[in-house]
Amino acid sequence: MAYNPNGQGYAPAATSDGDAPSWMQSPHDEQPPPGAMMTPSPPPPGAAPAPGAYAPTYEGSSNKKMMIKAALRFLIIGMSVMMAAAGAISLMSMADSDDAGYVMGTFFIGIYVMMFAAILFFHELSQMMPLGMVERLLRSNFGFLFKPIGKGLFIIFIAFLNFGLGGTNNLGLATGICLCVVGALYIVMFLRNPEYFEESKQLPSGGQPPYGPPPGGMPPQGV
Repeated sequence: MAYNPNGQGYAPAATSDGDAPSWMQSPHDEQPPPGAMMTPSPPPPGAAPAPGAYAPTYEGSSNKKMMIKAALRFLIIGMSVMMAAAGAISLMSMADSDDAGYVMGTFFIGIYVMMFAAILFFHELSQMMPLGMVERLLRSNFGFLFKPIGKGLFIIFIAFLNFGLGGTNNLGLATGICLCVVGALYIVMFLRNPEYFEESKQLPSGGQPPYGPPPGGMPPQGV
């Protein structure tokens, strides 16, 4: 107990460690016990989340989408090369036949197969690197290639052309079967996951998506 010079009586003396008595402490002065986990208070309703709150999920889905699109493009490029090779083999095999009808049919089918292979090849190439003139030419004449359904049907269509490259052209038969599978797979993937075929959008500076509440709104706040 210590004497209070401003009034009468005695006031409790301060302890040796400088702490005030419990009845004089404010609730805000209380310290958590050692080892307790400090959790930040939730943001007020309608407030923007902290920067990077949703970045891992966004980046993970974006990377998955890029990998699937790249795999499809390389697969279609490989099919284009196989088509061109099958068409060239058919043209070279015309010299072994004396049937004028067979020669004419094989010639035109081989030319068409090689032409469509080049169109598909340069279309995929223009999506991987800037080829402005090629992309403008393809958009003006083959705009359906820039729509997933149209592109998948085009792949299936040229697959059947490969079946007409000649009975002894096994590469044409194998290429046609593979193209049918790739075209059907392309359409099914678009119908199930259309987000994989969306055009890439530029992220804001810093690599973070625009801040905003997560899908479904902010979680309910405690009272």
